[in-house]
Amino acid sequence: MSSDPTPPAGTATTTGTAATAGTGSTFLRDGLARNGSDLHFVAGDPPRIRLFGELQSLREEPLGQDEVRATLTEIMTRRALQRFEEQDGADFAYTIPGVSRFRVNVFRHIGGMGAVLRAIPSRALTLEQLNMPESVRSLCRTNNGTA
Repeated sequence: MSSDPTPPAGTATTTGTAATAGTGSTFLRDGLARNGSDLHFVAGDPPRIRLFGELQSLREEPLGQDEVRATLTEIMTRRALQRFEEQDGADFAYTIPGVSRFRVNVFRHIGGMGAVLRAIPSRALTLEQLNMPESVRSLCRTNNGTA
C-alpha cells in the first residue's frame, strides 16, 4: 500500500498527518501502550484492540455513528474520503507524529462507518525482543548453503 500524499480532509497539513489529536488518536495511543497491533473502530461496537491475536475492548460503551464518522473523516485524506464516498471503502496511511504510523482500512457497514487501523512499527524488533531461540539466531548467521 502506498501512502496517499493528499492532505487529510479535516486539516491543512500537506504530509498526510492529522493536525489534531482527537478520539481516534486517544484510542490508538492506548492500544499502543498495551502492545496492541490493531484498533477496531466500528460504529455500534466498543473500540477494540487486537492483543496477541485476541480482540479486547478499550471501553464498554459502543461507539456512536456520529463519533466514528467525525473521527474518521478528520484523519482521512481527501482522496480517501472521495474513494470512500464512491466505493464504500478506502485505504490510506495515518501518522501520529513522534508516536507511530498506521495503515488504515475504512469501510461502510450496516451500522455506519468503521475502520481497522494497524500500527506500522518504525523499527524492526530484534531477535531478542521477539524471544527467538538460539537456533534461529544461528540460522541468521549462516553465510551460504542450506541450513
